[in-house]
Amino acid sequence: MVESELEIYVAGRTFSTKDAVMHELQEISALAGGEMLNTKDTLFVYSVLSHHPKAQEKICKAVAGITFKTSKQFPDTKCFHLVFDDGTEDTISVAKALEGLIAASKAGKRNRDVVDNKPGCVVLFSLPNRISTAEVRQALMRFGVVRYIEADPKRGSIALAAQVEAEDATDSDSQVMAQFMHAESAERAVAECTEVAGVAVKVKLATVEQEKKFYAAKEAQEHASKYSRKNFGKGKGKGKGKGKGSF
Repeated sequence: MVESELEIYVAGRTFSTKDAVMHELQEISALAGGEMLNTKDTLFVYSVLSHHPKAQEKICKAVAGITFKTSKQFPDTKCFHLVFDDGTEDTISVAKALEGLIAASKAGKRNRDVVDNKPGCVVLFSLPNRISTAEVRQALMRFGVVRYIEADPKRGSIALAAQVEAEDATDSDSQVMAQFMHAESAERAVAECTEVAGVAVKVKLATVEQEKKFYAAKEAQEHASKYSRKNFGKGKGKGKGKGKGSF
């Protein structure tokens, strides 16, 4: 299998070449100003770095975020830094991580054991529907990297807010489930998170059964999204003039 035929999975996205992944990393680093990367970029970079041959040793603590800045060891060089919950930092070779990513892709593996579906990472709580998913993510980010949030698609929408205001109705609550990158971050959220967007909440760890359902729903959504992308545009123009669909 040549590299151009690869399916390289990174944070829910698919690339066909190593250069394409590197280009995305360069785009992220070009916009970074030394502060923590946003959630989307953090997940992308983390997904790449998790393929480093010594990832299990280097990423041994809960990651609070990732920065791109000058290295203390090499003052003339900028690189990605993992920032851990305890305030310490460490660098990790992107080049070696990319080699591991390509090797995993050639083997048809996604290295899911490092990045996805680890036990003890999902929390849940109830929250008024007027509060958006973005507000939920912002509130939870101080406890660690949030990978995925499952909530009502209408949560926080302008239409919902207008409806509540027009009908002078009480905003109803619905359940929110959030997946952290590390179990330690989920435990911190349970212990320390008392409010989201000014609303008091009681955060709980998902049970084993709830976690299984959460991951199953997430997998189904990812599969549906991938299938939709693969089939987008197929069949356009086919059968024209042959009476198909005529009544």
